[in-house]
Amino acid sequence: MIKIQKVKLDEIPKAKRLLSYTWVDTYGSFFSKEAIRKITRVWHHPKTLAIQAKNPDIFFGVAKTEKGKIVGLVTVRKIKDSKIFMNRLYVHPKYQRKGIGKKLMDKAARHFRARKIRLEVEEKNKKGLNFYLKNGFRKIRKKIEVIEGQKMITIVMEKRIKRDTNKVRW
Repeated sequence: MIKIQKVKLDEIPKAKRLLSYTWVDTYGSFFSKEAIRKITRVWHHPKTLAIQAKNPDIFFGVAKTEKGKIVGLVTVRKIKDSKIFMNRLYVHPKYQRKGIGKKLMDKAARHFRARKIRLEVEEKNKKGLNFYLKNGFRKIRKKIEVIEGQKMITIVMEKRIKRDTNKVRW
């Protein structure tokens, strides 16, 4: 059984390892190894992750197995009272397609009582793009960014969240 909870500060190194591993799996076919190393070294630095974990406007959640292994994580930040932005959602490849990503999103949305969630996904990340489309997100627009000298086309997506009394309906 998978348990979703806020990350603890002593779990930050495990969360960073998961991020580094999933980044290679997710982006390795279209980002160079050097670019991935640089990005994960800066964006996923333990001090940066710890600051995010302590920030009350950010929900940093982890999915853990019964033995405590971190197999997924999500970070969302509050934009407005009922709107959140999902900065990251990653699930270890061996644990994908088991509902963990959806559970992480649900927990994050409930944490902020969100009515709308927005995110950005790399256009070449077909697995991620398909996951979000399957979960009811719609494409808003495309953005072009340059990261570590590499052009990246990002799709901005959004979803309205329907609520009943106790749970989020995607």
